Amino acid sequence: MPFTDYKTALVTGASSGIGAAVVERLCSEGLQVHALARSGKALGALAERTGCIAHALDVTDLAGITRLTKEVAFDVLVNNAGVDRPKSFLNADAEDIELLIDVNLRAVLHLCRLVVPGMVARDRGHVINISSIAGAYNFNGNSTYHATKAAVSMLSRQLLSEADVPAPPEGYRMVRFRTDFENRRGATETVSLDREGDSWKVVGIYIQ
Repeated sequence: MPFTDYKTALVTGASSGIGAAVVERLCSEGLQVHALARSGKALGALAERTGCIAHALDVTDLAGITRLTKEVAFDVLVNNAGVDRPKSFLNADAEDIELLIDVNLRAVLHLCRLVVPGMVARDRGHVINISSIAGAYNFNGNSTYHATKAAVSMLSRQLLSEADVPAPPEGYRMVRFRTDFENRRGATETVSLDREGDSWKVVGIYIQ
């Protein structure tokens, strides 16, 4: 499905990095892009540069994101917002665990819950959930972050059956951008995507 079949998009964590780059690209393709992040100042600059619609809103604000998704029928959803609190799990704080679950997982679940049913009803939509190498491999760092990213990857796969999407290639596309580390581990059928020296991984569903 080409970009011309899409009209609206919602991008979270849009004020910088991957989120801002996605907003710029989707705006350049003619979509009405709603950019969501906590930083109103950064969003304002992004709106001036791209013409996106800025929403200075915390992704954990369930009432706020519910209201937004009721006001706009989104054809594209990019769950990019994420946080980390690197430290050994042996020294984990309750507040850090709650924050990572709220931002990295609970917000993604709620946005998919709010947006995907409409995509299925319209028979048109694209969801991109930004995951991480941490969701596939264990290494020193924050175990809570690893757990939330693994859950996001599994959610992306599970949506295929939950949404009753037709079998590939007509209705489903799994997109993975793997880091060089993953490629060295012997991963196959991968694509590397780098932006200013940073690598990331995208897992998404495509409803046609």
